[in-house]
Amino acid sequence: MLTQLGLTTSSSWVAKVARPLLRTGRIGGLILLATLPYNRFDDLAFTGLQALVCLALFLPVLVFVHELGHAAAARQAGARVRGMSIGPFKVDLRGGAKAYLSSYRPDGGQVILSLEDRAIEAQAMRSISLAGPLVNLTLAAASYLALTLSTPAWPAALLAALFVFSAANAAIGLLNLVPTFERGLFFTDGDSILKFSGAERDTSALAIGVFSNLMADGELSPAVLARVKAQALGRDVNSYLFALALYQSSQGQGDLRQAAYYASQMVQASAELPEAQQDLAHAYAALARPNLTGPQLQAVMHRCTKAGTRLLKAQGTWQLLQMRLAQQLGQAGEAEHYRREGLRQAQNYQRSTLSKINAYELSALSAPA
Repeated sequence: MLTQLGLTTSSSWVAKVARPLLRTGRIGGLILLATLPYNRFDDLAFTGLQALVCLALFLPVLVFVHELGHAAAARQAGARVRGMSIGPFKVDLRGGAKAYLSSYRPDGGQVILSLEDRAIEAQAMRSISLAGPLVNLTLAAASYLALTLSTPAWPAALLAALFVFSAANAAIGLLNLVPTFERGLFFTDGDSILKFSGAERDTSALAIGVFSNLMADGELSPAVLARVKAQALGRDVNSYLFALALYQSSQGQGDLRQAAYYASQMVQASAELPEAQQDLAHAYAALARPNLTGPQLQAVMHRCTKAGTRLLKAQGTWQLLQMRLAQQLGQAGEAEHYRREGLRQAQNYQRSTLSKINAYELSALSAPA
């Protein structure tokens, strides 16, 4: 359902080399496993070119039906679908449907869900996660059955279409259903199903529900926020998401003391998350301290990794730090420049990703420097 981020927080070259190799090996192995049953059809009368054309035509459709499965299950659970992306094609359903192309996330798909309080529970979330792969595997089974019933008299183009449709659905379903066991903010459907089935399923369901709602609406309903405030914060991804939501809520209310506290909780909880999330936590901690000096702000920015800098710049957080630094140095013109640049970037991020996770940045950058 979502692209995975981060295997480990280690910055050693071994981890950086091993991470993409492991991911590539997993993807290749699962595709091979998914297509093994199709070896029996190696005598079908169609060409490789016909198969490639069918794959190019079918792939966006298969991703769409996968996301449609998630959306249908979410609607059944009482959630609202706020948007959907299929590769570069985006559909924003907030305030009237808008469709456009964006270069962000050119691969895969995503559905943006706003979950009511009653929908944020383990069983409903598990059903939503399972629905996407289940649609693909059902279509794969049905078209596989059609292939077994085919005869040599069937047109080559039809055989190629059935073969590719079935095998691609099987591969997509399996790739999404098998967990990666990676640590990070984004998971495959299989990772989510495990989370919603384990000992901490209720906490995980609330955390993912919080993340989904921040992406969909940029804020939480009072009922969900009350549930988050009742959670004990630790050093895991769930705690990171809870602290993120509470930080943004505190900033929205102008309570910098509470915002600073929740930012420190984000820093602690991000210790085992990808570097980008660690950098975001440190940036939020700096932004919650209005008395931070110029050198201290520069130190926060210098500690950012390449991945963290990309994330902060994309969301407008980096420009917010630059604006604050310029203000500390008495450079009013520079501060206004960074505010406008950050506002443009924050707005573009929301449009390109369909996500309002950077609602705090957009709000902070909207007021004149």
